[in-house]
Amino acid sequence: MPVAEIWYRNTAWSADIADHFFDKLAGARSSRDQYLAIQALTLCKNEPEVTLDLANIFFDSRNSDFEVCRVLFARGQAFETLRQPEYAREAYEAGLVFIDNARSEGRHLSDWGVRSALPLLIVRARMEQHYERALELCANSTAGLIFPAARFLHYGCRGLLLIALGQPDAGFDSIAIAYAAAAEDDSGLQYHRGAGLVDEKYAWLLDRLDEAKNMMPACD
Repeated sequence: MPVAEIWYRNTAWSADIADHFFDKLAGARSSRDQYLAIQALTLCKNEPEVTLDLANIFFDSRNSDFEVCRVLFARGQAFETLRQPEYAREAYEAGLVFIDNARSEGRHLSDWGVRSALPLLIVRARMEQHYERALELCANSTAGLIFPAARFLHYGCRGLLLIALGQPDAGFDSIAIAYAAAAEDDSGLQYHRGAGLVDEKYAWLLDRLDEAKNMMPACD
């Protein structure tokens, strides 16, 4: 397997690639944490076990807090790839605890997506014991829903959670917003009209919304 042109963005992994990566990493100084974080996240879908190994290396040797949340997000994504949702949930929760503590201390660090990844995981894996937690996160994460896909995911998950928690009217209203977002075919960005649209990778949520809609009581 060839080494990536950018040595810390390999999309595959082998003994040779690992040797090259760690040789380069050994010479890195101030950016070492960033290189580990980027490589861990880049591999979370194709080589999730490697992502977990890199995350462990990061936490054993990190120089600062700046990349902590990104690595926890990568760890959660890797566990999702491995179909271990409880471990993924724990990684995302750890990220939220870290970022909330940092912000309470006046440090405004990126959450790298853990705040939206957690409710999505809970809904997708049908982790019913955590539905209230997921709904709480949805209620506090309405900012930044610029793209249709972001609105679709947010309102779709929120609707399913509300229905499951005994609030069907509000749930179906939220699902209607999700369907509207799924139907959008223009991002509204002048030079990126197709960016952030709902596509086939969101089929699982569309199927779940269709299931819910089919259970909706008929109007008299």
